[in-house]
Amino acid sequence: MSEMSTSQTKSTATVSVRGFSRSSTEPDWARISVEYRRRSVDRDAAVQYASEAVQNFRDDFASSDLVRSLTIGQLSVSRERVYNDETRVYEDGLWGVSVTGRLEVDARNLNDVLGGVVIHPLEVDYVSWGIDDDNPLYRKVRRAAVRNAREAAEDFADGASMQVGDVIALADPELLDTAIRAQFDGVESMPMEMAPTDESGGYSPDISLDPQPVYVSATVEAVFELRQR
Repeated sequence: MSEMSTSQTKSTATVSVRGFSRSSTEPDWARISVEYRRRSVDRDAAVQYASEAVQNFRDDFASSDLVRSLTIGQLSVSRERVYNDETRVYEDGLWGVSVTGRLEVDARNLNDVLGGVVIHPLEVDYVSWGIDDDNPLYRKVRRAAVRNAREAAEDFADGASMQVGDVIALADPELLDTAIRAQFDGVESMPMEMAPTDESGGYSPDISLDPQPVYVSATVEAVFELRQR
């Protein structure tokens, strides 16, 4: 998408355009988001089960060479309110306990780590893929966006029987809008609903996910000088 405007200030004509570029690459990392959930009539027992499950999970992965980072969230405890049809009032129900966690691993190690995750009594909510901040794809798409902007300026200049001169200004519109910027953070995610896969009600460690391509986009607003041919 390009927009054109011309102005005459001290005999200098300009054209304002917008350049865009989008490209993809293989991911650098993968994040596994997990959650432990437990319901029990006994609050203390539910909390104890959760603490032990999370500690075992931490012990297995905190020092693993395959894991970049491990984050465990806060423990949440709540009690259900159940409607009694006979008394027509709400009564206390089971206690519910939940804890969330996240593992970040190199993308190439995802399946090895995932196989170890699913043997724990935690649910895998989703897996997301992304690229590191120093991935060269970011620079590649920014430069391509500038080239795209110049091509648009040249098209407008040709239509006005002029030629493109020097760059007067370049701006990244996402810098001013965090909502827009979030669309270009180089992350692709895959929600997962993992049901028990063996006769004992546990999870099978034989899980293999293909890395998803990560897309990065860049937009630039540019102002070019226009010169007579």
